[in-house]
Amino acid sequence: MPQAQFHEILNPYNELLKKAPFLIKIHDDSGYTVALEFIERLMETMGDNPDSPLWPLFEMVSKAVAHYEAMEYPETINELEKHCGPLPTLRILMDQYHQNLSDFPEIGNQAVVSEVLNGKRELSLEQIQKLAKRFDLPISIFID
Repeated sequence: MPQAQFHEILNPYNELLKKAPFLIKIHDDSGYTVALEFIERLMETMGDNPDSPLWPLFEMVSKAVAHYEAMEYPETINELEKHCGPLPTLRILMDQYHQNLSDFPEIGNQAVVSEVLNGKRELSLEQIQKLAKRFDLPISIFID
């Protein structure tokens, strides 16, 4: 790759990181809040489409969020990660918060929640984001 072409890529990237450092690393609660808002806007823009050209950006910011949450909330994260995946996590949350099938409007009605818990339906990105926000957990906890 020629030096000029390298700098044509690198310079805008550095400018982007100056404007949005949370894309790579979150340093504090304000950066965390901005990153979560950014993820929410991304999800509104791309929907549940993993083929979207925005998907790699979503994954990059999600990793930064997950890293920050792991550093800030290690006990909660470690406990949930032992059980890995959305179904065990939902069951733990139901037990811990004394919730039933009708207590998850983020997912849908009782029938939809039941289908998710029985493995007949997967959580959408929007549902995952809402659950993570409600329970103040990393999005990664709800993704296999």
